[in-house]
Amino acid sequence: MEFITKTIRTSAQLYLKESDSVETKENDVGSYDIVTDVDVIIEDYIISEISRKYPNDRIICEERNNDVLTDERTWVLDPIDGTINFHRGIPAYGIQAALLIDKEPVLSVIYIPSEDSVFSAVKGLGAFVNDKPLQPKRVAGSLKESIISLCDFSRKNSAYRDALSDMISLMYNKVARIKMVGAACYDFVMVSTGRVDLHIRFVNNIWDFIPGLFLAEMSGAYIDRKLLDRTGFLIVASNEDICKEFYDEVAEPVISQLFDCKESDL
Repeated sequence: MEFITKTIRTSAQLYLKESDSVETKENDVGSYDIVTDVDVIIEDYIISEISRKYPNDRIICEERNNDVLTDERTWVLDPIDGTINFHRGIPAYGIQAALLIDKEPVLSVIYIPSEDSVFSAVKGLGAFVNDKPLQPKRVAGSLKESIISLCDFSRKNSAYRDALSDMISLMYNKVARIKMVGAACYDFVMVSTGRVDLHIRFVNNIWDFIPGLFLAEMSGAYIDRKLLDRTGFLIVASNEDICKEFYDEVAEPVISQLFDCKESDL
């Protein structure tokens, strides 16, 4: 844990500055997306440090090494999660990594530069912020009292984009507030700490969601694993009751139609 935390902090201190180069990234639905020179520089630095200390470990990351996950020791890395936020000066972005063994996470680190905070999780030990045990504030007692954070609209699947839009239409008068911050790491930090009460997303690239999902799990948040495994749709909530209420009132009709299945199949 100390190694990857120090490596991520150092990468930010050395290279996290205003980008000199921005390139547009192509995606399957034609929406706007970018990569900056800072993404690439930070990714290269962290890869080099991991490879130097653990030469036999595999690395999967956003900008270059998009390999298939195996049972070997594997690091997943997102050098800047929330690149557009970073580029526009919006403070909701971070650097994140996780270590997986036999395809299961054993530790993760998320660094939020705007807070100078390191959120970490270790299997069997729990979740931490700046090396102190994370103590989430669980406030909402019902869906109506809940603040919900949403993933971005999918840049790869138009059906997922439509499904998220449909859920927003169903939830806007059933919840307290809706947030879309544009960075998975920040979403997971918010639900892990209790700043928001529920987070939803269609999962895709493992470097986007594995570090934060593991943090949320170790913080004690409730995760609908059955739904995630069967559909790739993730609900993380402060407790099981809020998760179930959201699923019944918002997600179920959309998910059932999207995947053409009955509620009993989910």
